[in-house]
Amino acid sequence: MKNKKLIYILIPLILIIVLATFIFYKKSLTTPNLNVETEKECNHEPMLYYEYNDRKIYSYCLSNIEISINNEKTELKDYLLNNSLDSLINHLEQFVTFDDGGTTIYKDGGSKKITANGMTLIECKTLEGNNDIYIGPKDMNLAQTLISGGSEHRKFMRQIFVTVDITAPLYW
Repeated sequence: MKNKKLIYILIPLILIIVLATFIFYKKSLTTPNLNVETEKECNHEPMLYYEYNDRKIYSYCLSNIEISINNEKTELKDYLLNNSLDSLINHLEQFVTFDDGGTTIYKDGGSKKITANGMTLIECKTLEGNNDIYIGPKDMNLAQTLISGGSEHRKFMRQIFVTVDITAPLYW
């Protein structure tokens, strides 16, 4: 009698463990891994990396961007021929979104980690139609570089709103 109760408990427990292992294994096969190589001597200028679907992708201080899915390595450019960039962005953590139409900064790290040394992706969606994408190392200081890069790259600044709350006496 005790053996039957033990079997009724062990069989579902074993099935749950096997199912959880299968789900985890399948998820690990479809999660992309990025190999992002930084330039040793960066000139701190965004360089046009690729154009697709009327969007320009700029790399910032990166010499190589390679993606690996199911142990198959390919350049990011080749990956984008058959896949959407959104499928890659979904694996990054949203860091901040601006009120300029939807410009978003994504970071790799935390609970979602797809690179060995981290990366930052800025997806511009301004009201003026800038939909460029910037990919760089995790510590990139892109805003400063874009500001000094001329009006072509400074477009994101036009929609950053700065507000100040001043607390002062009424007679001031």
